[in-house]
Amino acid sequence: MNVIFVAHDWLTESMSKYKRGLGVLCILIFIGWIVQKQSDAKKQELEVIHSPMVHDVYIVDTGKLTPDINYQQQFKIYQITEVADDRVTFKVGRYSYNKYRDIKRGIQLNQLMIDGYFSALPEEWTTTELLANVESGALYEAHRPVDIFVMGGIVRHRPTLALNYHKEKPNQNNQRAIRFYQTGELEQARFTFEEAANEGDSWGQFNLGEMLRDGSGGKQDVERALYWFNKARQQGLERANIAYENLCAVTADCSN
Repeated sequence: MNVIFVAHDWLTESMSKYKRGLGVLCILIFIGWIVQKQSDAKKQELEVIHSPMVHDVYIVDTGKLTPDINYQQQFKIYQITEVADDRVTFKVGRYSYNKYRDIKRGIQLNQLMIDGYFSALPEEWTTTELLANVESGALYEAHRPVDIFVMGGIVRHRPTLALNYHKEKPNQNNQRAIRFYQTGELEQARFTFEEAANEGDSWGQFNLGEMLRDGSGGKQDVERALYWFNKARQQGLERANIAYENLCAVTADCSN
């Protein structure tokens, strides 16, 4: 018991004696955490920019796309609809926002899902133009949806899983996973699709690949998505073959 009292007295005395130093240390740790968090976010953003995928959302300062002495900040949403070797195609929002907070609020209010939000005319950037727009600051931010969300707002329709079967006895785990998916239990759906995939079910492999590719029910993992699409296409599943080839078109890792 005496040891406890001695330890308490020592701790109290040390905190009183060194409280200024401890305060400074805490502030420095907090600043370091903020800097590291910003650095990680910037690194992730650059990865999105250098490996564009369909459904990625760009916040673009269109005022910087056509430099002018009367420059005014005008934000628009650009969302990728197609990726080729040397160019990216976007659908472009009809609406301009003067302030970043307004466009952020628009995303959070699911405005991208409103009919008529995007113009019917697509826009293309070459890879060179894309990088130039990053350098100029015209490409203000780049986001990759986690499942169907960016900044907490819905920016794409959730993909429809493979519900049709062409065999008499569909895999039970795949069917269970579909029910989990339909009720919004995405983590459980992903786990159960993996069980079906490991059992060799081609539909389970395909559905798991889609969830891995889109980041549904967990972290996005393109490499594993390719692996399971490849497993399913080796069993003759044409949808998996198409998904594999489309994903290969936007990633360098097709070794699986």
